Amino acid sequence: MFLSQTGQSVLVDFNIRDIVGEALSRRFPIRPLTILIRLQYEIEKHISHSAMNRSILRGMTLLETAAKFGRPLTLKELAAAAKLNNITAYRLVISLEAKGLICRLPDTGLLSLGPACLYFADAFRRQGALREKVVPSLQALMRATEETVGYTERFRGDMCVTLERWESPHETRTVSQIGIPRSLCIGSSGPAILAMLPDDEIASIIRGKQLAQHTPFTPTTEKQILKKVALIRRKGYAVSLQEKSLYTAGVAASVFSNGSVVGSLAIIGPVERMKRRGIDHLGILVRKIAHNLSKDLDYTKLTDRKRERLKRIV
Repeated sequence: MFLSQTGQSVLVDFNIRDIVGEALSRRFPIRPLTILIRLQYEIEKHISHSAMNRSILRGMTLLETAAKFGRPLTLKELAAAAKLNNITAYRLVISLEAKGLICRLPDTGLLSLGPACLYFADAFRRQGALREKVVPSLQALMRATEETVGYTERFRGDMCVTLERWESPHETRTVSQIGIPRSLCIGSSGPAILAMLPDDEIASIIRGKQLAQHTPFTPTTEKQILKKVALIRRKGYAVSLQEKSLYTAGVAASVFSNGSVVGSLAIIGPVERMKRRGIDHLGILVRKIAHNLSKDLDYTKLTDRKRERLKRIV
C-alpha cells in the first residue's frame, strides 16, 4: 500500500522486487533516489489507469441508465438512477455530449441518448453476417403471427440478449428490449438456448442461482428450471406464460449453427391473444422456422449423432 502525490492510498499490483532487482543487476551503481522515482512513476501510472477505467465504466452506466428510462431526464434524475453524485455525472455528461452519445434537448435542457448511439448500433448490426440471415426468418414469423418477434443470442455464459426485433402491427403489443442482458433461465428466448446446452453446463449455470420473483409463475428454483428444460427438449420449443409479466406470453425455439446452439427465435405478445391463437400452434410454427434458419447456418455440417438428436427435438 502506497500514498500517492494526490493523497490516495493505492494497492499497487506490480512487483517491487522486480524493480529493485533490475537496479541491482546493472553493472553501474544506481542511487536509491532513482529506484524511488521509478516506484513513484509506477504508482502514479497505476492510479491514472484505475481512474480512467472508473470513468469509462461510469460513462457506460449513464448511457445504460438513459436507455432503460426511455425518456429525457434531468441531470439530477440521471445521476440518482446511475448512483453517481451530481458533479461526477455532470463531468461525464460533458464528455459524452462532445462525442454525441448524450444530447441536451434545446427547449427543456433535459438529457437523452445522442445520435452517435445509432452509429454504433448500425455498425454492430452490419458486422454480424449471421444476423443478415436471421432477418428473413423474423419477417416470415411476424407475417404468420402478427405478433412481436425477436432473435436472441447467448451472452457472457449465463445470460442472453435480444439483437433483432420486429414489432407487432397491433395497437396492443408486447415490446422486447434490444441489447439488455437478462437471465437464460426466465422467459422463452433464454430457456430455449439453455435447454440445448450440455447437461453439465446447464448445471453450472443454474447452481446456486438467485432469480427474482417477477410474478407467481416465475421459475426460481433449480428443480423448476430443470423441469422446464426437460419440457423444452421434449417439445422442441420453450413456453413462457406470465413469467416476467402477468400480461405477456412468449414462445421460442433454438437456432443452431455448426452443431451448437447459437440463439433462439421468439414470438411474444399479450397472454390472452397468444392463448387464443394456440400456444402449441405457435410453438410448432416457431420451431419450424428456427429449424429452417438452422439449416441455412451450416446445419448440414452437423455430425450424424448431433443431427439425429436434433431430428428428435425438431
